[in-house]
Amino acid sequence: MSQPDSAHIFLSGDHPGPATLGQVLPLCQRRIAADGGWDVARSLGVLPDTLIGDMDSVRDFPVTDGGMEGSPRIIRHPVDKDFTDTELALDRAWRD
Repeated sequence: MSQPDSAHIFLSGDHPGPATLGQVLPLCQRRIAADGGWDVARSLGVLPDTLIGDMDSVRDFPVTDGGMEGSPRIIRHPVDKDFTDTELALDRAWRD
């Protein structure tokens, strides 16, 4: 039986820290940052595969968009939207 695909979603705010992250990340095939979660991931030395949201909270915005090796796929949404950045990230994790 194969293991189901899984994703780790980085959100802005408090996080459990590098020790817990080191236990969880190896189990995840994908890493998604919801808006300001990008900065949290980068502060922990992690490069997410995808950055999604309206980008109003990202301080350290990536230079390239998925076209280069190691660059994230960037999915930008308008500020005026029906879903939170966290909901967009959950939907992306579910659909990808």
